[in-house]
Amino acid sequence: MRPPARSLSRSRRAPWLALAAAGLGLAWLAAPVAPPLYDGVGFPDEAYRYVTRPAGVTQATKPPTGLTASMPVVDGTTDGFNSASAEQGPQISVFVPTGTLRAPKGANLIQVRAEPRAPDGPADGGRVDGNIYRLTARSDVGKPTLAAVQDKVEVIMRATSARQPGPVMEYRPLNAQDWTRLPTTRYGSDVYAAVAKGFGDYALVFAKPAPGRAPSPTAGRLGKYAYLLIIAGLVILLGAVVLGIRLARARRAAAQP
Repeated sequence: MRPPARSLSRSRRAPWLALAAAGLGLAWLAAPVAPPLYDGVGFPDEAYRYVTRPAGVTQATKPPTGLTASMPVVDGTTDGFNSASAEQGPQISVFVPTGTLRAPKGANLIQVRAEPRAPDGPADGGRVDGNIYRLTARSDVGKPTLAAVQDKVEVIMRATSARQPGPVMEYRPLNAQDWTRLPTTRYGSDVYAAVAKGFGDYALVFAKPAPGRAPSPTAGRLGKYAYLLIIAGLVILLGAVVLGIRLARARRAAAQP
């Protein structure tokens, strides 16, 4: 007896629907952890603004901007806020969650600043990419501190290009010489973020990976093996679909009188 035409149509569609769903799942796994912060259609980044243009950079730009944010103190801390420099594609942004800044007793206002500075030499043996940014905070009665809480202050910086492998963020305390490499996350094509370690200097640095140090930033959930896993998964799925189609045809042929 010949199977109904409607059943045949559904059986033909099922393998392709399964393939499409699996393909979407693999694409989601390989996608960046977070969407780009500043990149977007119709909003291209302007050229990077240097404090001191390095050799080989001929394009003239406006001076780089820093950021300044002032917040009232309530119960010894501030509400959360985000502040960024004024470039199209900010070169520095700071995210401060609620409760992460602790003010001295009697303070009414906390001001956070990030000021661009020219690199003063290599950082941790690597080349500084762009400007150094000095992160500071003050109140009307003394210096605030970073609270030891679950939420952390995050520093976000734009690199001078989308070159890969990309830079990592490094930190140097005020009035110190040594840099510390920070675990770095890549957002979009040329934007990198790290949890603030303290007040001081932050820079993006092209440095060679060192044993026991923080890994290079990754752009996706599967890291550098993402595309190999996608290809292998698609090959397996394709083979399963072909096998399913052949088995369905064989069953239909056997069912015909």
